[in-house]
Amino acid sequence: MGTDTTAPTPTTAADPAGSDESSTSTSPSTSGQDSTGPGGVPMMVFEGSVTIENAEDVQEMLLYTHITGDLTINAPGIEAVELPHLQEVGELLTVVEDPIAGCQDIHFPELQSAAGFDFEGDQFIATGRRCAIELPSLNGVERIVFNAGISRVDLASADNLEVNLWRADLERLDLSGMTTGALVWGDSSVAELHADALGDAYVHLSNHENSNFELPNATRVALEVTGNGLTSVSFPQATDIALSVWAATDLATISAPSATHFDNISVRENPALSSLDLPALSQVREPEWADLFVSIAIYDNPSLSNCDLQTIRDNLDPTFVEYSSFADNNSSSCSDPQPLPASPYINNCTWEGACGGYAPGGDCDCDPDCSSDGFVDCCSDQAALCG
Repeated sequence: MGTDTTAPTPTTAADPAGSDESSTSTSPSTSGQDSTGPGGVPMMVFEGSVTIENAEDVQEMLLYTHITGDLTINAPGIEAVELPHLQEVGELLTVVEDPIAGCQDIHFPELQSAAGFDFEGDQFIATGRRCAIELPSLNGVERIVFNAGISRVDLASADNLEVNLWRADLERLDLSGMTTGALVWGDSSVAELHADALGDAYVHLSNHENSNFELPNATRVALEVTGNGLTSVSFPQATDIALSVWAATDLATISAPSATHFDNISVRENPALSSLDLPALSQVREPEWADLFVSIAIYDNPSLSNCDLQTIRDNLDPTFVEYSSFADNNSSSCSDPQPLPASPYINNCTWEGACGGYAPGGDCDCDPDCSSDGFVDCCSDQAALCG
């Protein structure tokens, strides 16, 4: 078993600093701080970093609950590493894929936190055995990257997490506990996605290899799509949405039927797009979710009917829309919708107002005769807008 020679190896409670050479070993040691962990399991702390390279190393680490340094799994001779009591890795958890043998299944059912997670494998092709990563209790990592060497991932307790997939072909991805997070996927597919609790989501899909993508219960979504493969995206419960969909070769349908509020929308150069289902869209998102002014650009989608776009355009409140374009879509039945009327706040607004917001005329002088009329022309209105 490899250990970091710059860090102390396991210590006993009698010598927590590891100063007594006779106390340094790879055998389990009980921490003097806490005698038990969850479920009454004795708390065993490994002081330092460790690399698991074979089955013997796994056996030596079986009773540890905490590792203060890094944990690296680089064991091409075995198929699985299970540490049933491990609860915390103080630094980086790394899984290394052997270029010939592949990687090992990782099963740490009680692991709750690690400073980071890194999968070191071939970014382009699974060269050996593809592995499963099962960390069902983990909820202390901000970003995880998986690639071609992974087959299944269980992160059922993770939240507020960015999950990156690069050339991955997952049979199953369990994010069932995630309520807020980001999905950044390139050249990847996920046969079975569990993310029903995900409410606030940033989603980036590039050359997504599944034909359909849906987040059934997401309420706030920022979506970016480009490349080929994907044919439909659906967010049936989303009420706030932002879109950046460019050159998505096969994408035919974007559906967010409940979305009423929007941030910037850019849908352009998508040759197969024929359905943009946004029947309730009307208002710019709340200020804390969006810039004060947004843009809407839906153009150069030859299969998207101008008749349908006209309906979307007519439902939109232009008050905080800085720029809009609905040109060069399918004009076989309807002509291009006209841009939205100019916002009354554009070109006569400045950031010089006392409340830090836009004020026509470039100041925030309170005229005692000025009444609050819903426009940003006196301090009472600005205070309501700027907060």
